[in-house]
Amino acid sequence: MLVLLLALALPLPAAKPESPEAEASAVFDTLHFGDTREQVLAKLKASKIVELRVAEALLGRFGLNGSFQTRKDVGGLRCRLFFDWSKHGLLREVSLQTEALPADAYPIQLKACWADLAKLLTTLYGAPVQQGDFPPLASLSDGACLASHYWRLAGGGTAILGSARDNKNYTTVVRFIQQELQSIAIP
Repeated sequence: MLVLLLALALPLPAAKPESPEAEASAVFDTLHFGDTREQVLAKLKASKIVELRVAEALLGRFGLNGSFQTRKDVGGLRCRLFFDWSKHGLLREVSLQTEALPADAYPIQLKACWADLAKLLTTLYGAPVQQGDFPPLASLSDGACLASHYWRLAGGGTAILGSARDNKNYTTVVRFIQQELQSIAIP
């Protein structure tokens, strides 16, 4: 389903899904929770919406994290892909992250990317379960990742949009996680 999301932002042909059910449960492009590293690598190499950023021969040295990025800009920035795996080596999270930028880029470039991603995710998944404003720069302590929006994924899991800080650099982040977040009523 995220093929549709990025197709709106990235005018590239989407890969044909294996089946309608496979498309509905896709987390990003044709990736599914539970894919092996080998399956993820093969799907990324065949993707029409991401490209390899490093020489393929260096993948063994660098690994998959940060080695692929969107072919086109989203809100003026490209997003790199990062992954988290279960102890059995199965995909359990995909994250899209912009390149890390200094604080002066936060209210302009990173906010523009965040706004475009919020619109695209809403187009794909409908109204978010939770939505908020762009997290203020001052609210991001070092190592923090603050969510502003989240959506439930049709095939299970959650998409989370927000921003993060690492030392003096900031990123816009979309996390696709296997867990289904639940809203908490505030009295």
